[in-house]
Amino acid sequence: MSTLRLAVVGAGPAGAYTTAALLAQLGGDLEVDLLDRLPTPWGLVRSGVAPDHPQIRTVSRVFERTLDHPAVRFLGGVEAGPLLTHDDLREHYDAVVYATGAPSDRQPDIPGVELPGSITAGRLARWYNAHPAAADERLDLDVDQAVVVGNGNVALDCARILVRDPVQLQSTDIADPALSALAGSRIRHVVVLGRRAPAHAAFTHAELQELGRLPGVDVTIDAPSLDGTGPSLDTLRALANRPGSPHNRRLTLRFQVAPVAVRGDARVDALDIVHTELRDGQFHPTDRTERLDCGLVVHAVGFRGRPIPGLPFDDRLGRIPHTAGRVAPGTYVAGWAKRGPAGVVGSNKRCAVETVAAVLEDLRTGNLRAHGHDREVTLAFLRDRNPYLTTREGWRRIDAAEVAAGVSTGRPRVRFPTLSGLLAAAGRY
Repeated sequence: MSTLRLAVVGAGPAGAYTTAALLAQLGGDLEVDLLDRLPTPWGLVRSGVAPDHPQIRTVSRVFERTLDHPAVRFLGGVEAGPLLTHDDLREHYDAVVYATGAPSDRQPDIPGVELPGSITAGRLARWYNAHPAAADERLDLDVDQAVVVGNGNVALDCARILVRDPVQLQSTDIADPALSALAGSRIRHVVVLGRRAPAHAAFTHAELQELGRLPGVDVTIDAPSLDGTGPSLDTLRALANRPGSPHNRRLTLRFQVAPVAVRGDARVDALDIVHTELRDGQFHPTDRTERLDCGLVVHAVGFRGRPIPGLPFDDRLGRIPHTAGRVAPGTYVAGWAKRGPAGVVGSNKRCAVETVAAVLEDLRTGNLRAHGHDREVTLAFLRDRNPYLTTREGWRRIDAAEVAAGVSTGRPRVRFPTLSGLLAAAGRY
């Protein structure tokens, strides 16, 4: 029997968990090429997790064991798109699993959203995590007050990084340009806006509790009501009753308010908001509005997938249509590209198991067969289409160089902030 050869497109958590699940089910009858558009794997674990959450990044150690498997090849610098179509991949692989995530940032459709000083949460996260796409980013933090729109975990991450004393970030792997900018920041107050009531907030209790433990930061609560039961509401009530200090920075959680316009001439100087009320199970705007002075607005209102040429795409939901992970026999989807941007890192494990079950079912029914594709021919083809292709060995060199650079400063690593720097460390230059 020929070995089944698969491409898993996207080396983030969804791709890593899918590869591990495939290996567990098919073992020696399988070869997987784990492809990523960057020369580095692990997706949002590397470039989305806040630097003051190092414990979440430790899951990459599990992913590294998958990458060490002899049946797995990591190939970075490979992007599915116009230069590498779905038909190209199907020609070289028996099956393709797309785990491409939700790389596009959502932002509200309100006036002024394009002004300098109005940015998405994804843009902020790429900046403080040294993502190559943010290599030229320059954020102006010479402002007194910032506003974060959204009340999920990503919104709290953004607020925490902006209000935290930068000295506390010096021992993390935050990007050097971001650390320098935060050290010179004038921000003393960050306001987090949520359209819904506290009982309906999307953040987890653990993230909320962490806000209450930030040294030198007072957390205040502004909500029409804190009625209800549950751990998060108990914590919000405790925070609301805690005394503050005029010397501390401040983080305010506001509920039942939503943005309607970003104001400013050359850059942001205010945000117009409307108060909301619950009617018929939904939060609707009222006629009560106000203006918040601020110099920075971060829109943490979600993410969406991007269309892949040759595949169907649900533009309304921002994801690839599927049935239990199967787009068609031989074509599958996992992670946020499959279910939308929801859940934590571990949610991708269950998602991957479902997708791999669809692969196994197609094998069992004869809808998917191994065709004996030549692995070296495939590698030569990918190198031709992707001149900056890197391998597992290149990623190991990047990893080792970043860790070594952090030793002298007591940091876990110092990240290369540019694509050219990553490629040079990988041995491509």
